[in-house]
Amino acid sequence: AGGRVAHIPDRQSYAMSLQAQLRPPAVVVHHPGHASDEASVVSVPSLRQVSLVKQLPLRVGALAVPDSCTPFHHVVMPLHHASTWAKLSMDTEAALPQAPLTPGATPHSSFEGPTWASASSESLLKEHALPRGGQHVSPTYRWLLVALMSLEILAATGIVFGWSALALALRRDRVYFDLCEDQSAEGDCDKVEFQYSMIYSAGAIAAVSGFTIWGFVLDWRGSVFVRLCGLVLLVAGSLLFAFSDDRSFDAYLPAMVLMGSGGTGFFMSHFVIAQHFRYDHFGLVHALLNSFFDASTITFTIFEMLHRAGVSIRALFIGIATLCAMFAVLSSRCTWRGMLQPPPKVDEQREEDKREDKLLGPGMDASRCSARKQILIPHFWLANFWMLIQAFPIMFMFATIRMQMVHNAGGKSQSEADDLVRLFNWLILISAIITPLFGRLMDRCGIAAGFALVNCLGMFCFGAIHASDYTLLYLAFVAFGCFRAWHYGSCTAYTQGVFGGASFGRIYGLIQLWGIVASALQAPIIMLCLEQMSAWGDFLPINMSIEVASALAFA
Repeated sequence: AGGRVAHIPDRQSYAMSLQAQLRPPAVVVHHPGHASDEASVVSVPSLRQVSLVKQLPLRVGALAVPDSCTPFHHVVMPLHHASTWAKLSMDTEAALPQAPLTPGATPHSSFEGPTWASASSESLLKEHALPRGGQHVSPTYRWLLVALMSLEILAATGIVFGWSALALALRRDRVYFDLCEDQSAEGDCDKVEFQYSMIYSAGAIAAVSGFTIWGFVLDWRGSVFVRLCGLVLLVAGSLLFAFSDDRSFDAYLPAMVLMGSGGTGFFMSHFVIAQHFRYDHFGLVHALLNSFFDASTITFTIFEMLHRAGVSIRALFIGIATLCAMFAVLSSRCTWRGMLQPPPKVDEQREEDKREDKLLGPGMDASRCSARKQILIPHFWLANFWMLIQAFPIMFMFATIRMQMVHNAGGKSQSEADDLVRLFNWLILISAIITPLFGRLMDRCGIAAGFALVNCLGMFCFGAIHASDYTLLYLAFVAFGCFRAWHYGSCTAYTQGVFGGASFGRIYGLIQLWGIVASALQAPIIMLCLEQMSAWGDFLPINMSIEVASALAFA
């Protein structure tokens, strides 16, 4: 049989905390070789210091600290059947009386002599043992890990959606221009545009469908596995793109597919971190996750700027491959201190608090249902309706922003529309700066308040997009950036909060299928707009239809 002194982060402070909680002080000993509901508490008259890691003498066996890179010292105490005794460093230097250490029994040692009583480890470990996971990482280090999470998401997750900037660099290198009949074409060749659109479409489809695929893998194998798989695909895709050539080795399209799928997997692996902030900053972490994913389009924007300055595309993609490899090295437990694994389950009282907390409201906890039952309850179908209602206008705005600038508010010239589109691409990134405010709103007022604000922003930007006043138009651009980022932030917070971390990947992956439906609706709706533009004059009928659907979402 064996025993374990559970999780001693700091010997001196742990002794002080035990002295404050127990008279006399005690050490919790868990017996992994027996039933999970059995443990012992060894109580001693007084402790000068807890010196279990290096100075605890045992009759048999030796001490082991198997995980020294974490702040928790897991001290394994081999026990010889049921009669091994241990001596603790005490003021009196007295040893515990030798007596059979029966699993499930608690020796209460006092000056009058030892007495024995039955004990249940479930209550003892909850009261005295320090839980695993990232809960006892210092607050400063926890926020440093959130900063690392934000950097990883910004640098290497949704980068394929910044394709428009990368396409400028490819045009500058005249990639695929051999397909044009007029070799002097400056970007107006239809065959070049078709090749570029094919590459982007493949990458975007791989990224969007990856939410469903990686979601199931996330629940099956865990976040570390998904993280490493995503990074492997990112490294492979980046290197493939770096060494591609439109004449001898045309691998741009499969490279973009690998980066799109890998980026989504890498992104999905970070959601477990929000579970460690469930009772303080849950909404804030979800808002940051999704905001930086949306802002990751800036990676290819920076690539285009560096390429314009003379850096080759090959060097840029070798650089992103190296960065992803570094993120893979940082996937160890020494870096994340258990925050890439789900936190331990809280006790029944915390579960009761969860059902009644202000983040979700009463009656919204479905985490105890199986995944099959979860997809049958209204909570799931309301989330699907919300995703369809909000994902379509987000994609529609991106697909038609230039056409809307040309036709709305009496029309604008081609050059004015191009300038506004460039400004649009930068202004929507402001959401990443003010996202912490939205996260705190959800934490303080609940996810319902987040949904309401997202809906208001969406209705505002699709109305203000018709303004002739440029100030109002710029505000509409900023509002749209917030609408896009905060929509996904509130949706993931709702999904993980309501359905729990164990089935989050599957449930959110299924909800994201409606994003694919919304994407498929873009082409026929845009075709309808172009056919009716002579009669409508602008996009007002479609935008007003979006406004009406958004109003229904308030229910």
